[in-house]
Amino acid sequence: MTNQTNVYLALEDINPPVDLRTKVLQSVETAIEKKNRNRKIIGFSVFSISMISFIGFAISAVRAFQQSGFGTYSSLIFSDSKLVLSNFGEFMFSLIDSLPFFTITITLVSVLLILVSMQYMTNSKKELSYSF
Repeated sequence: MTNQTNVYLALEDINPPVDLRTKVLQSVETAIEKKNRNRKIIGFSVFSISMISFIGFAISAVRAFQQSGFGTYSSLIFSDSKLVLSNFGEFMFSLIDSLPFFTITITLVSVLLILVSMQYMTNSKKELSYSF
């Protein structure tokens, strides 16, 4: 007899407890329920925080646009187009210079967080389970 045969013969003598399967399945089920609950809590928390931050940053962006004079510069395109076309390069630089880039960037980051958290929340609606 080889060593492998001896190992297999020794394994046949091992008898696990009768309730081992139910205990393992219960612990797996408990772990899955805990993971599902944590995913839902985290998804809702991130979504709530990102919505609150988006509202604050959107209000800040509107105020920054009002203070920057971007609306005044952009209205020149429709009111005095000959002047704009004759000085197009300078006009575009002044228009770009009047944009509040930092506020726009922060607002777009909060929109991205909302989209990511919505995706996470929709994925957390799918219940994890096990199957045999």
